[in-house]
Amino acid sequence: MLRKRDELNFPLLFTHIRLRREQGLLIFLSCNTSELEQFLVKKINEEFAGLFPIKEIPFNARDYAPLQFIFTSGDFSPDTLYIIDRFPFDEYDKNPRSLDQNLERLTHALNIGREYFSSRNLKCIFIFPQEVENYIALKAPDLSLFTQFSASFIDDRKFHRDIEALKRGGDEIKKKIDFLMRVLKSTVRKEDKADIYNDLGIQWRELSDYDKAFLYWRKAENLYKKSGNERKLASTLSNISIVYSNQGRLEEALNYSEQALAIHRKTGFSIGEANTLANIGLIYSELGQVEKALEYLKEAVEIFKENGDLRGEASGLGNIGEWYMRLSRSNEGLLYFERALEKFRKIGYSLGEANQLGNIGIVSKIQGRTEEALKYFAKALEIHRNIGHLEGEANQLLSIGKVYSDFGQKDAALKYMNEALRINREIGSSLAEATTLTNIGNVYFEYNQPQAARTYYEDALAIYREIKYREGEAASIVNIGVVYKTLGQTEEALKNYNEALEINRKIGSRQGEANTLVNIGEVYRESGRPGEALKYYKESLEIIQETGDIKAEANSLFNMGEAYRDLAQLDEALKYYKESLEKNRKIGYLKGEALALGNIGLILKEREQFEEAGKYLKDSERIYNQLEIPIPKHFIPA
Repeated sequence: MLRKRDELNFPLLFTHIRLRREQGLLIFLSCNTSELEQFLVKKINEEFAGLFPIKEIPFNARDYAPLQFIFTSGDFSPDTLYIIDRFPFDEYDKNPRSLDQNLERLTHALNIGREYFSSRNLKCIFIFPQEVENYIALKAPDLSLFTQFSASFIDDRKFHRDIEALKRGGDEIKKKIDFLMRVLKSTVRKEDKADIYNDLGIQWRELSDYDKAFLYWRKAENLYKKSGNERKLASTLSNISIVYSNQGRLEEALNYSEQALAIHRKTGFSIGEANTLANIGLIYSELGQVEKALEYLKEAVEIFKENGDLRGEASGLGNIGEWYMRLSRSNEGLLYFERALEKFRKIGYSLGEANQLGNIGIVSKIQGRTEEALKYFAKALEIHRNIGHLEGEANQLLSIGKVYSDFGQKDAALKYMNEALRINREIGSSLAEATTLTNIGNVYFEYNQPQAARTYYEDALAIYREIKYREGEAASIVNIGVVYKTLGQTEEALKNYNEALEINRKIGSRQGEANTLVNIGEVYRESGRPGEALKYYKESLEIIQETGDIKAEANSLFNMGEAYRDLAQLDEALKYYKESLEKNRKIGYLKGEALALGNIGLILKEREQFEEAGKYLKDSERIYNQLEIPIPKHFIPA
């Protein structure tokens, strides 16, 4: 979050405060986000706990300036360190003039109350934006004589995203928003206003500001209902559904999509019907209702086909391919991706072609054909660059980075991922930025740098919370929990996992719930409590079998085998390892197959069934060599 050079301010800040323990103190700290303000307050509290009583005073203290509030509250003490915080950053960013009265009152109080710092030993630290400090310097220039220290702190993540977004993409979108707002002021006809509101929603969605997009789409919805334009109303309802879906509010997303579907069917707009059916299918997939999801996705494809819409048909086929991938059925997913690719090439739609090449690359990677995967990703990257599609370029760079990470080439992996991160920040794609930050964190975690990984996971979490993407929020909380577990902080890990579990249950993410239960089980198993771990593994397995995710099922079966092995129930352990092996073979997941083979071999070895054990261990070794990843030492046959 914090720029590295800003961290150098802390020793100077802390020294100034300590030197003036028996005197008055006035310090100005500037920052650019409320998250960073909270971080600064936390650092000061941690540093001076037990040395000073510390009291936080809100910047907007009712009808008083903060200084007046300190004395009118009746509990002033020269020994207390007062921190003036809780500045309304969002309100100030939207309309700096909205705080004119507060700033004028503050400056006046500082001017007339400056003697408090010397005569009454008042100790104050003000935290607010740099622009506010500049305002005070302009209105009270001699106040600098009474200021013991000032420093500027920048939230590096927000700084890069805001500034780089203006370089490309975000700049043009904001110009269009300004234009639409000017047109809106002179527009009288309600349906025309609704059209502008709808366009504004689309532009704000492009900037990943789903709150503003939602606001304008709701305005458009209300006006379209009054005007009776059902086709436009249905389109807006679908847009609102997308916002709810991105926020993890899947039931509400489903409600709006079903309203849109009913209108499209009533008005006979079949293409709108097909697009909405596809959206509903994706929502059901997120809800874990996989069979229902496939039903809607296939119906959408049939309608596109009947209407001769090859592009819609190809997109629908790609959606079905992703449905199979979600269930770890990569062979079936591949068939649909190849059919989609063929149709996109037939109509010359380069973006669709590049997306399907990327999907085929993902299948190749999953199935252990990493060189082949790189070729598909490179070809997709070339097309995205040729057509100037920055979002797709970033996606393929990230995919290439993941391959290099699997190869054990950390520097190359980070090079590609950081390039993807730069592009996502340039185009202002917050969701893609958070995904990329998570993947960079994964690389550091894989290479035994958990603290570095945690930094990236926390940055991703901040973005997910900012854009209200709850599924991503829960996943990031789990990732941070895994770091805590790795560092031996099991209580913190469990706290994180339970928080994530609550979110996943609230938003109806069955897959997220199942994954979190597995993580809780792992904590108990690694703490020497395999019996308790089994309860969580079994609960997770029941959910996963509902969702049809075979890869996750194989993983849960393997975990149960591990727990039974810890309980010295080798027959049960062997049973679950073999079930896991069968599932991994079914979907062609070689890494999972190798792990199951190795553990079966070890149990057979413990039972002194050496010949049979050797076969399993050699098969495991063969797959590890094929995947070009290190073989666990205990799997190497003697």
